[in-house]
Amino acid sequence: MIFFLLYLIISPVLYLLTLALALFNKKVRVHLLSQIYQYNRFRLIRSEVENKRVVLFHAASSGEFEQLLPVLRDINREDFFIVVSVFSPTVFPIAQSSKIIDHVCYHPFDFIVSAIIFFRNINPSLFIINRHDIWPTHVYIAQWLGIKVLLINGSIHKSLRFHWSLNIFNRWLFQSFSHIFVESDALKKRFAKFVSQEKIAVIGDTRYEQILNRTINNPMSHFSSDIHKTRNIIFGSIVPSDINIIISAISLLYPKGSRSLKDKNHRLIFVPHEISDNIIKVLSSFLQSKFFTPTYYKADNSSFVDNTIIVDRVGILPELYAYSKVAYIGGGFSRGVHNVLEPAIYGNVVCYGPNYSLLNDAEKMKEKNISIVVENDIELSQAISIVDSYEIQVDISAKTKAYAMKDVFPSREIIKFIYENV
Repeated sequence: MIFFLLYLIISPVLYLLTLALALFNKKVRVHLLSQIYQYNRFRLIRSEVENKRVVLFHAASSGEFEQLLPVLRDINREDFFIVVSVFSPTVFPIAQSSKIIDHVCYHPFDFIVSAIIFFRNINPSLFIINRHDIWPTHVYIAQWLGIKVLLINGSIHKSLRFHWSLNIFNRWLFQSFSHIFVESDALKKRFAKFVSQEKIAVIGDTRYEQILNRTINNPMSHFSSDIHKTRNIIFGSIVPSDINIIISAISLLYPKGSRSLKDKNHRLIFVPHEISDNIIKVLSSFLQSKFFTPTYYKADNSSFVDNTIIVDRVGILPELYAYSKVAYIGGGFSRGVHNVLEPAIYGNVVCYGPNYSLLNDAEKMKEKNISIVVENDIELSQAISIVDSYEIQVDISAKTKAYAMKDVFPSREIIKFIYENV
């Protein structure tokens, strides 16, 4: 309670700072305006709820939303009214067009007044947070209003938020959760520092179910058949911190740029984690400076396939791994590596940067020596060159695919919890 009172004192200052930031930052400004507008929409959906119980899910970005889909697909919509809150503008239209949820909205900034208004308008019986985008004020206010709070696919990683000096705060925070579902025993041990083990259950990660579903239903229609005539390397979920090391590595392997790619019969596919004009322009500029000729993916013209492709479309990356032999996964030189199971399930040789402790599968694959951690451009170029070492590539491919093929369906446990507690 003392932490909440302290936050009550500083909250007005933080709110004023946010308003000031909105004057100079377009993303913050758009988010604030979207929050204000959506309260009118909340009033309109009340008539649609009828006698259903409202369950509110929170998924910060497109990756977290994908992770929710196995649960959302199997919930009986005749019994429950499903609301999903997001934070990234990139995922909003994707969630909005989904037919397996009833309503999508932006999650408010973490202020007391906005949290109270948010929950009063939606009136959920259960608030489910996916992964680690936890807003302390909203968790506390939800509990205060009698709303059960559930954390699924829970994750704790090395960051300032989990510094030892904040242990008391984190104990207070996680005690507010009714239950916490995690992927592994290692994650259960991390959470046990803050909450009683009775509240923690090891059930696996719903991300795997979604990857398997997309693999089975992959239309394989993104490119023309020309894509299969080359040995392809994909750079998936790349962020700005990945660009320099990638450009340096491919410059070592392909000194003449596109000409070298043609000589080696290779093709490069680049997929940014978040699509923005800035990262697309920077990536394109760097590639051109090294004699590559990048072209952009066009869904309406799949017959055209060049040897350097920039995919500026959200939501298709998991399916694109079907076309590659080697996959570099971005994020490992910043906050943490992104999804490694998506390329592994297609048998890619998977490599990523040194910051991988956030991701349980990345840790396990490294321990089993079936993935490659790269520290610099030379190591990345060596990993990419495996595409030409047939025996090594086939051996690693078989191991990664075997690791990725699990028989775990955690969504069933989550849905069971929802039915028993709402």
